[in-house]
Amino acid sequence: MSKTKNIAVFISGHGFGHGTRTCAVIQKLNEKVICQFDIFTNIPKWFFLQNLGSEIKYNFHFVKTDIGLLQKDAFSHDLNETLKELEQFLDFKGDDYGYCLRILSEKKFNIIICDISPMGIYLSEKTGIPCALIENFTWDWIYQEYIESHSCFSAIISKLSGIYKSADLRIQTVPFCKKSSTGKEVPPIFRLSKQSSQKIKRNLVGNLDHPMILLTTGGISTTYAFHQKLNESANITFVLSGNYSDFKKKKNIIELPMNSSFNYPDLVNASDLVIGKIGYGTLAECWGFHTPLMGCFRKNFRESFKLREFAETHSLNHEISQENFMSAEWLTDIKNVPIKTNFFPERKSGANQASSAIINLMDG
Repeated sequence: MSKTKNIAVFISGHGFGHGTRTCAVIQKLNEKVICQFDIFTNIPKWFFLQNLGSEIKYNFHFVKTDIGLLQKDAFSHDLNETLKELEQFLDFKGDDYGYCLRILSEKKFNIIICDISPMGIYLSEKTGIPCALIENFTWDWIYQEYIESHSCFSAIISKLSGIYKSADLRIQTVPFCKKSSTGKEVPPIFRLSKQSSQKIKRNLVGNLDHPMILLTTGGISTTYAFHQKLNESANITFVLSGNYSDFKKKKNIIELPMNSSFNYPDLVNASDLVIGKIGYGTLAECWGFHTPLMGCFRKNFRESFKLREFAETHSLNHEISQENFMSAEWLTDIKNVPIKTNFFPERKSGANQASSAIINLMDG
């Protein structure tokens, strides 16, 4: 009988994109080897219940493993507060660090997987457990944009660069921001659908010939203020994923709480158009399912340039401004939303290649 692989997983809680990407890799690993996962993150537990279900064995540890950028809202961040948090966090002396170190020391782990969490890589060095980094950017690269206005980032960048370079395996997921000479490049990593697009659309809309549009802000809770404007486009069903307490359908608007029972990739796959804030997870899933995208990119965030470049190369995106999105001015551009066809070649997630590379590292 194959021996169970104990895998520690450290995930940045900066939005849900790092979580979606890592869940796709966890699912592939679970298909290939017998695994027991310990997940360390401050992404809510419901997210993993929704994405991993009951067939994957894991222990969940709610801890902060990364700072990233402290968000004011879905589109803006606070650099001064981010610096304060980083200076304390990167000492690696807090309660969360001590807790994680104890867990890693008490149980024999075969590998640590990190989706840009510096704590996991730092703990790899301390415990001698091999580490695989999954990234399309790292925080040292992101913070370089802010040195001119906030010189204190220089020392933080230097420390983070050393941490990231110490990973035993560096998996770079397209579209990545800065190519590493030691990195293993894999295609975009996205979660797979569980039900057919026709079944999802029939359940939500009823009529397969009726356009369905999904609105998203990529894991940052949002309440939309333009319901009345959406009601005026009665020929389109709008699915709003956001800060709602439960599922509601009002005329042509469906409100979905972020922890709804719907598998989010199913919604992306069933939609004729996705509109919202574009992060890695949204872009990768729209690419994977050939779903058109109308969206806006975060300002003053370096990753946005690479995401925009990828979207333009693959004719995925009609770009709108943040102001246009929040005011629903984009409604004038979607009078005739074409129904998405299913006559596209299947695209493979990079999760398969990423999981194989991780298994190779575990097997030595």
